[in-house]
Amino acid sequence: MFDYHLAKMFEKGTIDKILAKYEPLPQQCPDNAGQALGMESCFTAVGVFVLGIIISGILFIVESLCKCSAMSKITKWYEAPVQPSST
Repeated sequence: MFDYHLAKMFEKGTIDKILAKYEPLPQQCPDNAGQALGMESCFTAVGVFVLGIIISGILFIVESLCKCSAMSKITKWYEAPVQPSST
């Protein structure tokens, strides 16, 4: 059913009118200001991003190591027998 109506729209030229209406306009500025940024212009942002990933990885490793050593101390304290208090 959908293919039938789509074929009719192609035959009548309705699809071409819609495509022509929403076709992007040509670039008005000849100085190429709308061009994509290259690596040389955004190197600082990429460098900060990579540095953040490296620092977060180092902190994750340090936290994991500290948590393991702290967990052994907590486990020893937690397993200690508790004396009931008499009031």
